[in-house]
Amino acid sequence: MLKNLIKEYKPELLEDVAEVGRLADKYLSTKIIPEKYRADALHIAFATFYEMDVLVSYNLRHIVKLKTRRLANYINLLEGYKTLEIGTPEEVIDYEWVRFYTRRYPQNTGGALRRHKKNGCQGGSHIL
Repeated sequence: MLKNLIKEYKPELLEDVAEVGRLADKYLSTKIIPEKYRADALHIAFATFYEMDVLVSYNLRHIVKLKTRRLANYINLLEGYKTLEIGTPEEVIDYEWVRFYTRRYPQNTGGALRRHKKNGCQGGSHIL
């Protein structure tokens, strides 16, 4: 199913800018994400920097948990970014809504699914 979405929406590669790394370092230095899981901090930082509405993940250990949601958003607000919703695919997939959105806003369809693969990140799907 994800492969079909990727083919349909033609995701763009997100540029790895220094600010993303700096934001990830904030999540690590404040112990929101353990040091050895920098890729997880980068997923949150990419989604925050590029103003995604939702970061979708099955990583329940470091990303999709209440502590991470609250503290990452606290850092985001302190750093001048908007808050980020973090959830599992089951929490956010509403196929009727996706169909409505892509019909109503076809100019944004390319941004409906973005994926980055930088600094060793193998996953990190970002929806809307």
